[in-house]
Amino acid sequence: MDDARSPGVVDVLAIDDDEATEKPRSVDAIVPTVGGQVATKLLAKVKQGDSFGYSSTLPDGAKAQQMAVKTMCVFARPDPSKVREFADNLQDSRFVLPIGGRMGWRDAAEVPVRGEKGGIGKILLLLAPNSQD
Repeated sequence: MDDARSPGVVDVLAIDDDEATEKPRSVDAIVPTVGGQVATKLLAKVKQGDSFGYSSTLPDGAKAQQMAVKTMCVFARPDPSKVREFADNLQDSRFVLPIGGRMGWRDAAEVPVRGEKGGIGKILLLLAPNSQD
């Protein structure tokens, strides 16, 4: 949470903290990168007439619960210069991707469930058939 707070950031919300997401608050806009029930909870926090952009999926009926909120799917356009910049940052160790967990091949069906709960970092699926956490 401390890393997310920086100059210009008005507020930070941990999407895996159910108590925090239930607190009454409303915002002008949200653009989450997660979908499912987390996105549905966040959609409910947007003020009527304001915007909710999403880059993943929304559960069936989520938009219908918030008809007065403008919802739109956000797509990125490829930019070769950004890909080069990203590759350079990886090579120079300037980009660090936090790993929140590792799951073995036998637990592959649980990866989306765990990801839906949120948390810090990405989940690595270890593809070796006999790998473990």
